Amino acid sequence: MGRVKSPEKYQEYYSIIRKESERLTGLINNILDFSRIEAGRKEYDFRQTDLKELVHSTLDSYRYQIEQQGFAFEEDIAQDLPPVVVDREAIARSLLNLVNNALKYSQDQKFIGVHLFRDNGSVKLEVVDHGIGIPENEQPRISKSSIG
Repeated sequence: MGRVKSPEKYQEYYSIIRKESERLTGLINNILDFSRIEAGRKEYDFRQTDLKELVHSTLDSYRYQIEQQGFAFEEDIAQDLPPVVVDREAIARSLLNLVNNALKYSQDQKFIGVHLFRDNGSVKLEVVDHGIGIPENEQPRISKSSIG
């Protein structure tokens, strides 16, 4: 329609649209995945994975939304991580769920930190925010686990 005059603006808008479509596709796949889990039909595909690359590329699809909502964002990914055997999609969805929850429930203190590091023979992925938290009576339903 000729509204975008410069190639730079065209690239900027294209990048935003692409990242937002990736984010929305992820949300739709997440809903479908939950229905498969609840029906007992979820199958996992475990493969050796470079977790640094997976976490960085997964976060990249949400970076625009994080910035648009005014969040301070801290990404701390250790470089000395070994490959791990995981289901890439399951890890990416879990990470996006945690980031999405931080976006939804951190109204006053807008901070999201994602840390990927080695700890005592394990690889750990943490998402830190300053949201309202999980009610104490719901916390037993959540299990903490290490990757690897």
